[in-house]
Order: sequence, then C-alpha cells, then structure tokens
Amino acid sequence: MSTQLIYQRKFYFQTGLKKKMAQQLLKNPKIELSAIQKDRWVRVQAEVVLDPDEDVQREMLEAFPEQKESYAVGDGNMACFYLKNASATFYSFKESPHTIKF
Repeated sequence: MSTQLIYQRKFYFQTGLKKKMAQQLLKNPKIELSAIQKDRWVRVQAEVVLDPDEDVQREMLEAFPEQKESYAVGDGNMACFYLKNASATFYSFKESPHTIKF
C-alpha cells in the first residue's frame, strides 16, 4: 500500500478500480494484516469502504502528486477506501496483548 492518508479522522488508501485488489475488496471488504519487528508484532482487522467523495480523491492526489500520472479526480478508476470497525492488537513475547479500536 503506497498511498495512505488520514482524512477527516479516517485512514484511507487508494488503488484503481480496474485492479484485481479493488475488485476483491468490493466483493469481500473484510481485511486482516500483520507486521512484525523483532519480538513484537501487530495484527490489524477491519472492513474497507469505498468512498466516492471527490474531495477525498483530491486530497489523496495532493498528498501523492506522482499518482496524477495514472489517476484523476472523478475519472471512474480512482478508488479511495477507508477502514471501518478497525482494531489493532499489539503482541510481544514479554508483554500481554493490548488492542486499540479506531
């Protein structure tokens, strides 16, 4: 995920509607991802929502102007998704897990 943005207190990412990833997210909007660094890791669970708001698209392109070569506001291909009902659980071999919701 190379384009991400916090806009109106929501975490957004962007892709193209023609891409397989976007089509898969539209069919099954539940996601889970994890990352690890040394002896700690995080697991994020959320639903993704496609936001058709052109203001979001405009903000994304302002934050990532290099994307203007491939996308334009209202072009029918630019897809900005945000996370809904998200939680992140942080784990460690030394500490108890803790979860935040956002």
